[in-house]
Amino acid sequence: MALNAIVNVNAAGTQEIIPAVPNKSIQVLAYTLVAAGSVSVTFQHASVAFTGPMPLSTNQPLVVGYMEDGYFIGAKGENLSLLLGAGVEVAGHVAYSLIDKS
Repeated sequence: MALNAIVNVNAAGTQEIIPAVPNKSIQVLAYTLVAAGSVSVTFQHASVAFTGPMPLSTNQPLVVGYMEDGYFIGAKGENLSLLLGAGVEVAGHVAYSLIDKS
């Protein structure tokens, strides 16, 4: 079953999107992001990046459709964060599942 997290961040640096769940890994299935201004964003957990810096332009949505196997899976017991390159509002959502990763 897919879960959904709201993205609504506006400060430069690392912003938690999905909190850590003990003994579970976060598997990202889809996401949509839109920025109020030009900014680069990077998905990460702890200090490990899942993506490179993705440049977002003002009011141009980035829509990444559903993939059953997921785009990336975090380490067990770690959160999912979005690293913003500047203090610009970024909103959207992340569809994810919590899995047992061995």
